[in-house]
Amino acid sequence: MNAFALILCSVVAGADPAVSITSPQQVFDLQSRLYQLDKSPHFVVSEDRTLLQTPLMGYEYPANPRTTWKFDGKYDLRIVPCPDTPGCFLAGFVQRESPVESQEVNENGFGSQEGFGRRSRAMGHQRDHHFAIYVDAANNILLDLERNNLISHLTDEEVGTVKANLAKIAQPYVDQLKDNPQDPFIASYITSLQDEFIVTPPVEIECDLIPLPDSGPKLKMSFRLTAGERKVGIGKHYYIANLLTTRLAIPASRYFAAETQEEK
Repeated sequence: MNAFALILCSVVAGADPAVSITSPQQVFDLQSRLYQLDKSPHFVVSEDRTLLQTPLMGYEYPANPRTTWKFDGKYDLRIVPCPDTPGCFLAGFVQRESPVESQEVNENGFGSQEGFGRRSRAMGHQRDHHFAIYVDAANNILLDLERNNLISHLTDEEVGTVKANLAKIAQPYVDQLKDNPQDPFIASYITSLQDEFIVTPPVEIECDLIPLPDSGPKLKMSFRLTAGERKVGIGKHYYIANLLTTRLAIPASRYFAAETQEEK
């Protein structure tokens, strides 16, 4: 089974493959179709479809037959673009709160000493992003990044494209980890490697992104730390949708305004 065999894929029947997604409204329509947002009386969306909220305190909605998620407060539609690939991006509603606040890496592998990402609250049944999707307009692919227990009908070629694009989307985050040796995620490993030297040489850091078989929208960061001839290998699993809570994510209105400018 391929690496993304457990992702739901939705393709509009009979649609022209040259799909054009040019507004937050269109993104919300895709989310609404996958997550049936329009059928819930408990969600209120702004006219421009960039703000989603509920008037209920501590409202919970079913994520799957065994899990419910708390949806409390206001959530802004945010986009994580795929570099050099117009019309390809992650999208989801992220809780409106204070500026980036995490100073440590959490169980999902996000956050940094420089405050690159917010601390995810995916503990118990509460988290700070909802209704995440992957969009590739050029290839007419829509992926549900929340309910990863559904069967995909992607071709092998499409799976390869999705894997390559997700790696490109995540690469800036990986680069930040490599460029920031003090990041708590790898700092302890660097220290343990250097502690075995009398005179400590510089530590070189390499990283690969590896899609995990049968894992849905999850990848693995595989780091190799090298000091002289000595090496340490470390790995970290994370869900690609968590990038929505980092500084890679931008407001949907800004993303589509920039896309429009580039087309002129």
